[in-house]
Amino acid sequence: MERKAISLGEAFPAVLAVALVSILLVAVIYLFTQFGSTFDTGSAAANATGDLTTQFSNAVPLIGLVLTIVLIAIVIGVLITAFYMRSSGGRV
Repeated sequence: MERKAISLGEAFPAVLAVALVSILLVAVIYLFTQFGSTFDTGSAAANATGDLTTQFSNAVPLIGLVLTIVLIAIVIGVLITAFYMRSSGGRV
């Protein structure tokens, strides 16, 4: 079985998925912030909404980390493919 590195065409869905998740995360944080401001300060609903906003906000740095790892995997895959093609006498 021949293993093949990820190509640029196959990488687009991964980057798109990370972008969509990050947009959804920002939208959820914004909605929780707006929704939480409608409750009385100190009420259980305001505290729960504040806690949810904090939990979602803590996940934002992970999006950048995942995107960085995906981009590094794409670059490594392209480099491995280029060196493999060059060493095997194939066309680059």
